[in-house]
Amino acid sequence: MGRPLVKVTCLDRHGNEMSSVEVPRGVTLLNALQRVGFVHGTCGGYAGCGGCAVELEDGRMVLSCFVRVEEDVAVRKRK
Repeated sequence: MGRPLVKVTCLDRHGNEMSSVEVPRGVTLLNALQRVGFVHGTCGGYAGCGGCAVELEDGRMVLSCFVRVEEDVAVRKRK
């Protein structure tokens, strides 16, 4: 049996859902967000460009290339 799926929801700056994708638990948030065209990192996932920065539901800013998705999550693009 494969890894369970988790839902990644992409929000606009007002909190409205723009898109969502289900991915296997444990993939990088960057990988999930690239599947729906929400972010476009250019450094290959090595935190060199900052293009994958997003805001999590709790207000924390993160580089999505460093975050593994372990549960359902909603994100906003960094301003």
